[in-house]
Amino acid sequence: EIVIAAEEVILGCRAEIGRGLMRVLVIGDIRALSHAGLKAEEVTRLRSEYDREDKVYEVEFDFDGWDYEYKIHAVSGEVISSTQKKIGA
Repeated sequence: EIVIAAEEVILGCRAEIGRGLMRVLVIGDIRALSHAGLKAEEVTRLRSEYDREDKVYEVEFDFDGWDYEYKIHAVSGEVISSTQKKIGA
């Protein structure tokens, strides 16, 4: 669990610091989580990759037995695609 003790916005990233843990959330992470109605501390296996050629963030995370996958346009923040799959189905 991350309890936010300090927060900074730097170059499209937000650092969350709490209890000695730090996770830098890129804009793609923030947009995908917001679209899903979730917070970083609620999900597991949050991971993201930036595709420089297409200018797209590919974001994946798990929540409550579901795997979420997003593609977020890096410039506009638009959700290009989103899917949810039941884990193990």
